[in-house]
Amino acid sequence: MAFHVRDACAADAAAIQRIYAPHVLDSVVSFEEAVPCVATMAGRMARATPRTPWLVAVDSEQVLGYAYATPWRGRPAYRHSVETTVYVDTAVHRRGVGRGLMEALLERLREAGAHTVIAGVALPNAASVRLHEALGYRSVGVFREVGFKHDIRHLPADTPQGALVDAIEALNGDGTIDGMLVQLPLPPHLDAPRILERIAPSKDVDGVHPYN
Repeated sequence: MAFHVRDACAADAAAIQRIYAPHVLDSVVSFEEAVPCVATMAGRMARATPRTPWLVAVDSEQVLGYAYATPWRGRPAYRHSVETTVYVDTAVHRRGVGRGLMEALLERLREAGAHTVIAGVALPNAASVRLHEALGYRSVGVFREVGFKHDIRHLPADTPQGALVDAIEALNGDGTIDGMLVQLPLPPHLDAPRILERIAPSKDVDGVHPYN
């Protein structure tokens, strides 16, 4: 499918709100319960920075999807960590739009000096898990029973490394929603604290130092 990715602008707010609305109303992909109005969406977009861009995929000036980054948390030591989000118009699912948006977003984040990219996936959502795995994200854990929406019941089974999609197969019995946390390490930013070179390296579950 032919499309191009560009920076989002204020004129895209209505299209972005239209794409986002079904994910709020008809699914647990978003943990919002009310669709934000166009003005609210435009306000969120206005907070974009080079470190936290908003991008849209466009075909003949029709917005097909969007992706953006937000700070992971507000305290200064998190300044090189961001969270990514992507939504695609349901009419063009599985046509490469989500991947194209995410590839462009990750490249922008690398250029801006991001070090760790994080995403949350409400479960079950095999398509999103596959997309993030294909981009290099890996599972770092599952938050159990962190959401409750629409009285829908969700439960992923245990998620062993390398079998994330196969593990998403059961349902919670109490209406709560579980969320998988996935993470993608990017090359270290130039001003990463040099003290990391002088301390014993910690290791993650794969036995790989996260700053390698």
